[in-house]
Amino acid sequence: MSDLVNTALTATPLQPWRQLDSSSWTRQCFSAESFFSLFEVVADGTGQMPVFVTFDTNIVEAELVERVRNAWLSCHASMPHVAVAISDPNHEAEVSEVSSMTYTMLRSEANAQEWLQDTFSVVRDKSAADLQHALCQKPLATRGRRSKLYLVVASKTDSGNASHYALLWHSSHVIIDAFSRQQLFDKLFRKVVAGRSGKPSMDSLDYSNVFDRLPVPIASAYEAQLKPTEEQRQQGLKEILTSSHLARSKMPEAIHLPFEQYGGDKGEATCWRLELSVQQTQDLLDEFRRENLSITYAVSAAATLAIQQLYGRNGNAGATLAISRHARRWIDTSLAPLAIDSVPLWVPFAQHWLQGEPTREVVLEVGRRIKTELQPYLESPHYIAAIDYVVKPRLAAMMAAPRDNRTAASFSVSVSSQGIIHMEPEFRSREHVIKTHGYHIAGRSTGANPWISINTFRGQLRLRCDYHTSVFARNLMEKYAAQIKLNLDSICSSLGRQTVGGV
Repeated sequence: MSDLVNTALTATPLQPWRQLDSSSWTRQCFSAESFFSLFEVVADGTGQMPVFVTFDTNIVEAELVERVRNAWLSCHASMPHVAVAISDPNHEAEVSEVSSMTYTMLRSEANAQEWLQDTFSVVRDKSAADLQHALCQKPLATRGRRSKLYLVVASKTDSGNASHYALLWHSSHVIIDAFSRQQLFDKLFRKVVAGRSGKPSMDSLDYSNVFDRLPVPIASAYEAQLKPTEEQRQQGLKEILTSSHLARSKMPEAIHLPFEQYGGDKGEATCWRLELSVQQTQDLLDEFRRENLSITYAVSAAATLAIQQLYGRNGNAGATLAISRHARRWIDTSLAPLAIDSVPLWVPFAQHWLQGEPTREVVLEVGRRIKTELQPYLESPHYIAAIDYVVKPRLAAMMAAPRDNRTAASFSVSVSSQGIIHMEPEFRSREHVIKTHGYHIAGRSTGANPWISINTFRGQLRLRCDYHTSVFARNLMEKYAAQIKLNLDSICSSLGRQTVGGV
C-alpha cells in the first residue's frame, strides 16, 4: 500500500482552465468528470439525465416562450457550466487526458442564435413525461454534449395534465450532480419572472468576471479552501484505497442481480419507482429516528437483502455497495457543480440474515452494519485529494477492456441519496407569477449496476431505479422493487398500501 500511496502523491497536480483566445477556455476533465465522460461514450449515454419541473403561470404562452428563451440565453454567461462543451474521449491519450471541456463566450447575435438552436426547444406534441422517456432512449444529441433546455407546452384539452407547462433540462453527468441540478431550475424561474420578453439579445449576456464562474474540479475547490497538509492527503488516499481494494477483491463472492450480456439496441430505458405519501414518509422517518438510522442506510439494507432473498446462491458471502457522498458537507461547492463520488463498501453477511422472510430486526441490523462500514469515510474531507488517483486505474481498465465488458457488473447495488429537493413553490415579480408543482428525475442507464436514487420532495419520499431492458428483464426488476418495498414494509406497516410503479 505504501508504494501505491507514494506513487499517487507524486502524480501531476490538477491543472486550471487554460485560455485559448480572448473568448475561450479549456481544461482537462478530472476524477469523476473523466469517468463519467468515458462511461457516457462506452455505455451509450449512461448517466445523462433529463429532469423536468411542472408549473403554471399567468404569463401568456407566446410571452412565456420568449421569457424562457431569454432566461436560458442569459445562463450562458451567469452559469457557464450549462454551456460547456465536452470532448469525446481520446482512446489514444494518457488516462489523465481522456476528455476535456471547453467554454466559449458568444460574441455576436449569430453566435447566440446558433447556440439557442442547438440547446433550446419548445415542445408541443409530447407531454413532459413522454419527452423525458424519449430522451432516456438515446444519448445527448447536442454538439459537444452541451446541455439542452426544453419548454413543454401541454395541450389545454388534455385533462390528464394538472400543469400546462414544464421545463425539462437534459444534461451530462460530467458537468453536474443532482444537488446542483435543482439550483439551475430555481435560478431559471427567477430569471423568467423578472426578465424580459421579446427577441433574444446579446444585451442579456453579462460576461464580466466569467472566468471566475467557470466550473472547477472538486479537488481544486478542496485545495483552495482547506489547504490540506501532505499528511492529510496521505491519510485520505490510504482510506480511499483501502476501501476500494477491499470491495473489489470481494466481488467474486458478492451477490448480483442476474443480467443479460448486452443485447445491443433491443429493449428500452425505463425504471421502477416507489413514491410514498407525506404521511407514509413521516411514519417511516419517525421509525428511523427512533432507531438512529437514516433512510440511506435503511434503503441500502432493503435493496441488498432483496437481491439475496430473490437471487442469492451458495457461495455468496456478502454484498459490494457503492454509496454516494457529497463534498458539500465540508466545503463550498458552488463552483464545483459535480461534487459527488461513491464509497465502495464490502458488507459480509451474517448467517441469520439469510433465513426466512424479512423482519424488522434483520433490515435494521443490516442497515446498522452498512452505517458502521460507511461512517469512517464520512469523518474527513481528505478523501477528495485522492479521488483522481482512484479513478485513473478504473479509466485505464475500461479503456483497455473489450467493449462488451466495459459496463459489466461491479457492485451488488449502488445508492445515491439526493437529500431534500428544495424547489420554491412560487416565483413572483410585480406582474408575473410561476407556481411549481412536480420535480421529476430520470436517467439513462444501460449498464449492469443498478443505481437506486433517493430523494424527498415536499414531504414525499421517492425511490427510483433506472435500467435498460436489454440488460435487466422487466419482470426481474419488478420483483426486485416489490421485494425492496416488502423489506421496508417490515419496518413500517403503513407502506403496505403503496404500490410500486414504473414507466
